[in-house]
Amino acid sequence: MIKRALTIAVLTFGLSACGFTPLHAPNTVGMASVQNMRVDFVKTTALGATGDKVEFLIRQSLNERIGSTTSASPYTLSLSTRVSREAIGVRQDDVAARFDLRLRVNYKLLDSATGKVLDTGNVNAVSTYGAPNDPYGRTTAQSDAERRAAREISDMLLLEVATYFKRQ
Repeated sequence: MIKRALTIAVLTFGLSACGFTPLHAPNTVGMASVQNMRVDFVKTTALGATGDKVEFLIRQSLNERIGSTTSASPYTLSLSTRVSREAIGVRQDDVAARFDLRLRVNYKLLDSATGKVLDTGNVNAVSTYGAPNDPYGRTTAQSDAERRAAREISDMLLLEVATYFKRQ
């Protein structure tokens, strides 16, 4: 037991000596820069109301992770979303039984005061769901897929933003 604790202590010291710092460790920018970051959706491409719903779910998921996304902040995250659905499984009667809900988000991290682009990129999420014959069941399955994809996208967006600030 003592040998194990000593090994962990030596490895920890070794990692700190080589300049390793965890991604979520405090830095000069701090979490205050990301908290309350304003999020703007500039363009949505989707069929029907799905795009608006997915934007709402992304905003809600970001709110859960960093606080309100509508207050004044030194940074703005500008998002352009694209939602699509693709049939991947067909039953014997030639009706789609499984779908991939694909969500692609292009983002720009902007300095709110100057409008200067600090970072850009894109993140993708795919959520697969079964489509039962029942229309209510199909709607419920698609809603769940949208919720899962939005949650995954918000996690990836925050990871991209945290990575940008860590590089600074």
